[in-house]
Amino acid sequence: MKLRIIIFTYFILLCNVIFAQYLRLPSIFSDNMVLQRNKPICVWGTCKAHGNVRILLRNKEVNCTADSEGNWKTYLPSFEAGGPFIFSVFSGDEKIELNDVYVGEVWLASGQSNMAWKISNGVGDSTEIVKSDAEYPLIRFYNSKHETHISPIKKWERHSWDICSPETVGEFSAVAYFFARELYKDLKVPIGVISASWGATSIEAWMNPEILKGHNKYSKWFDELDTDSVKWQKKVEKSINNDKMRDVITRNAKIGYDKRVYKSNYDDSDWSIVNNPVNTSNMKLNDYWGITWLRTDFNVDKKIKEDLYLDGDINVQNLDVWLNGKKLIKKEGRFLLSSSSIKKNNTLAFRVVIHWGSAYLGTEAEPMKLVNKDNSIIIPLDNKWKFNSTMEPKLPGWQNYYNTHTVLYNAMIYPLMPFTMQGVIWYQGENNAGYAKRYKDLLPMMIQDWRVGFSQGYLPFITVQLANYMKKNNQPTESAWAELREAQAMSLKLPKCGLVVTIDIGEENNIHPQNKLDVGRRLLKQAKYLAYGGNTEYSGPEFDYYEVKDSVIKVYFKHAKGLHAKGSKVLGFTISGDDKKFYNADAVIYGNCIVVSSPNVRNPVALRYAWADNPDTNLYNEDNLPAIPFRTDDWEGITKK
Repeated sequence: MKLRIIIFTYFILLCNVIFAQYLRLPSIFSDNMVLQRNKPICVWGTCKAHGNVRILLRNKEVNCTADSEGNWKTYLPSFEAGGPFIFSVFSGDEKIELNDVYVGEVWLASGQSNMAWKISNGVGDSTEIVKSDAEYPLIRFYNSKHETHISPIKKWERHSWDICSPETVGEFSAVAYFFARELYKDLKVPIGVISASWGATSIEAWMNPEILKGHNKYSKWFDELDTDSVKWQKKVEKSINNDKMRDVITRNAKIGYDKRVYKSNYDDSDWSIVNNPVNTSNMKLNDYWGITWLRTDFNVDKKIKEDLYLDGDINVQNLDVWLNGKKLIKKEGRFLLSSSSIKKNNTLAFRVVIHWGSAYLGTEAEPMKLVNKDNSIIIPLDNKWKFNSTMEPKLPGWQNYYNTHTVLYNAMIYPLMPFTMQGVIWYQGENNAGYAKRYKDLLPMMIQDWRVGFSQGYLPFITVQLANYMKKNNQPTESAWAELREAQAMSLKLPKCGLVVTIDIGEENNIHPQNKLDVGRRLLKQAKYLAYGGNTEYSGPEFDYYEVKDSVIKVYFKHAKGLHAKGSKVLGFTISGDDKKFYNADAVIYGNCIVVSSPNVRNPVALRYAWADNPDTNLYNEDNLPAIPFRTDDWEGITKK
């Protein structure tokens, strides 16, 4: 009898758990969260139809009533910074209680891989020091999960904010962390960052389907969307399965091992030949997904008495290397060639995993070579290279599902709206390089639409401009990256928008430059001006206007106090006549004016600054902020869309 009573009681309690969970808060409302200070705080959720809702925070109580579908929304009054507090929501006999809640400053950090780049991915030589020093319990991160959906969705599952510590900071966005850390040091209040980023994504994926639908240029994108959620889920599952399959094939592809192609005596006479630098372009493996074997020989004239290291710029998914049939190990991040294994005639074999048809073993600037510890011995690996890209099974390609128009907005931005915050920092554009014309439309559209969604007026929006990247060119040339930077800078025409210039802190051979600290510091300068009424300089020299006087162009700048060049002369200016042919120019600073000329241009009509993928630039103001790249012409570039 007692057993029956226990079972019945358990059943009743279970029913209450299953059927009485009407009260819900969005996922962003979770333990450890930070709420925005000095603004009315929007709170929303669901409960029983027409149910009464009571919200309690810091002895302030707010009540509201749900509509016929159980949806409700209300606002708590504004609070000064503080905490920790308990955040409680009641409806009928249901209650949600969130603990360790603070009130402070909240920012949304979004974009692609340079925003998603984690502290653990590396921020230079100081990475381990940065991690060990990250004892900031009043900095909290809400790391949005990578999710997509074909139409806007809401999220209700609990997902706690992470408290900053040496143990957790490795998973934080490096740019967002440095911004949050500098902001915390400056304001001395709790800082919350909502991190919603995804590498290799285009701006189109972050945009509201309704804003595309209403624009005559881009409505076709909306019309092409199949909003069947079942079909979408199948597409996502297929792509994820392909990701898993690539890993499985990569681990188990053993034909090359079985044939012992890593041995010196293997016959590679029927393999293809590639010239230096060894890359997928020279190998004609564009859009290739697979495992490629490569071999090359090198000779030494005399006995090597020191260990050597494989050196050069390498960009591959996975790499294994053999010397004379013996697999090499890594030491201090480089493959080690023991002196005892080096003979007069040697063979190196490489097993390379390639994704996207994008990989290289050395570049013209940093070719593959063997070096000793102090670089006193250098052996170039510029002999003939051979490769075989068909021996191993093919890898399934990338489905790129997360770059479908609107799917990231639907699953990662819309569920946050209208959470109260102070502003947005945005680092994205690499994926749209080559589509600058489109970006000039899309970025302002997105900014204005997000502002509508978050319902806080002119919410400050700060864009990080693309860094210098790729091979330097000594002569003026057209540049898709320069055109995309220009499109980013055009966002400054909107109110309460800022721009962080990074044209001086990129890396030639790394699309993910390690210096994220200066990005964070420059973001702080912009935020202090846009959001906190700061009166310190926030921008580098910005083009104002120009005058043509005979054979020279005088160009004037705003934000130009203490205008100077780091170096013996000003770099980065080019000028052109009516023929639209640009030449490197001489430039001399006079106050906030620079006089630019070239002996090759008698009658100049146009001027450009830092107009290249990776330009030489050295123009700053007294606050050590770099000048914003610009041009005075509007001539057709290489971007067609």
